[in-house]
Amino acid sequence: MKNKAKFEIEKIREIAYRIERYADRFENAGEDENARYAREKAEKIRNCTYLDKALLIEKKYTSKINKNQFLRTESKDLKDINGYS
Repeated sequence: MKNKAKFEIEKIREIAYRIERYADRFENAGEDENARYAREKAEKIRNCTYLDKALLIEKKYTSKINKNQFLRTESKDLKDINGYS
């Protein structure tokens, strides 16, 4: 059981790290509000005690990213933030 717990903790950290990368991309694009939102989600994921919950938060967040539902998209082309260039 300890191995499963260690595995889940590590996976939760990996998920949070992935969301932090979105925050970095937004920050580099000057989208501070979106960066802050991504960092809040990463922190929420880090605080998860169950992998399923962390995966759900990630899925909801990345679904918004994939649909280009950002907090603010004023006159900026955000395709490169989502990894599409």
